[in-house]
Amino acid sequence: MPEIQYICISDLHFGAYNSLLTHTSDDGKLDARKKSDVLIHLINVMEEIISITNKKRKAKFILNGDIFELALANTNEAVMTFDSFLSLTYTKNRKEIFSDKLIYIPGNHDHHLWETARERQYLEYMLKLEPGAYIELPWHHTKMIKPNPLKSRFITTLMQRHKNLKEGRAMTVYPNLTLVNRETEKYVVISHGHFIENIYYLMSNLQSILLNSKSFPETIDQIERENFAWIDFFWSVLGRSGEVGASIGIMYDMLQDEKALNELANNLVTYLMKRGDFPSSLQNMLKPIIGYILTKVVSQIAINERGLTDDILGKDARQGLLTYINGPLKLQFLSENNNTLPKEMNFLFGHTHKPFCKKEVGFEANGYPKEVGLMNTGGWVIDTVEPQKQVGGAITLIDEDKNVVLLRLYNETDLEIKLESSELENPLYKKLSEKLNLKSKTFTEFTKSVELEIQNKRTVIKNRISK
Repeated sequence: MPEIQYICISDLHFGAYNSLLTHTSDDGKLDARKKSDVLIHLINVMEEIISITNKKRKAKFILNGDIFELALANTNEAVMTFDSFLSLTYTKNRKEIFSDKLIYIPGNHDHHLWETARERQYLEYMLKLEPGAYIELPWHHTKMIKPNPLKSRFITTLMQRHKNLKEGRAMTVYPNLTLVNRETEKYVVISHGHFIENIYYLMSNLQSILLNSKSFPETIDQIERENFAWIDFFWSVLGRSGEVGASIGIMYDMLQDEKALNELANNLVTYLMKRGDFPSSLQNMLKPIIGYILTKVVSQIAINERGLTDDILGKDARQGLLTYINGPLKLQFLSENNNTLPKEMNFLFGHTHKPFCKKEVGFEANGYPKEVGLMNTGGWVIDTVEPQKQVGGAITLIDEDKNVVLLRLYNETDLEIKLESSELENPLYKKLSEKLNLKSKTFTEFTKSVELEIQNKRTVIKNRISK
């Protein structure tokens, strides 16, 4: 019977103070050298799954974006937490369970690692050319089917520092990876998912608006080429900019608190009033009006960014997902897959921190199957003081035949561990249901650690907001 070939996990946000997988003390101090209890128990869970289901094959990790928190944490904190992941996963015994060859798909919060890998590849390409030869434009994506992946020198270097990982390496694919079973024609597409949100097309949108341009990027390469600098700057670099970066992180937390939000708006209004040389009487009249407008606008931005809804996907995100699959992804399929689209497909993504598993319609008119399986691997970050119904973490398990199962590990309002499949007949789902005891000590201890750490992170957030 086919064995588990891949473990796909996303949005670990190593180094973020509010990641369940980064150690913070009871008083909120981050110490990335210590191992998070949740991380310890998560590795235990994955070990139990693979040791029970696999006899020969080592399971390979697909790290599907936002593994490192490079937007709101310092690099050293992210690296030390990743070191904890490596030392726990690749012990003397566990290195026989997990493959030391990783596949890495960058997200928006660790996008800078894609840029460094891409630029290094471009330099290596130019080294092969004689002076005076024509040099092609830099490219901004890899193939997704049978890709020629880029070596992630950053992650590979971190891996090879560990005694059990001297031959370890990480290969980078961006932004899409497609696994194919040619016998059954099952396709599994894996992408971090940030391009389902309009905010990551900001530069393209600005060009269309300001220059009245009728053209809009259609291919993956065009989208990334126009928007990579914006994504890199705001989502993967700015938060590490010394005290400014730390302040941005605190302001991000303050967006969810009404009192703190009013304070931010008030500070901005006061600044604008002074810059405008308004008479004091006019300032007193305009200040509450502008403050109210700013508060409402900023609140709306916060809601859109954090996805503070009870839906697994907001209206805009759902439309963005459909547009991405029917547009750029379709063109990449046609380019790489002999001008044909899959007859059976699962699309796996993260980014939204809301795990789910379902069949979705709306693709048939564009040449896809009538229904496409959608799976989201959730995230490992506690963003808000109040629990969010749909937010949680999961992993996806993919076997050699490209059957896919979602293992939902927690939701903020429901800690029950569940196996889910988008297909009625799924041999991997049947196998896991029969072999795994989701009430075993390993799983129950994991759940207890998550429950305690969620409470801890909420306390930390409250304290940051109130300062």
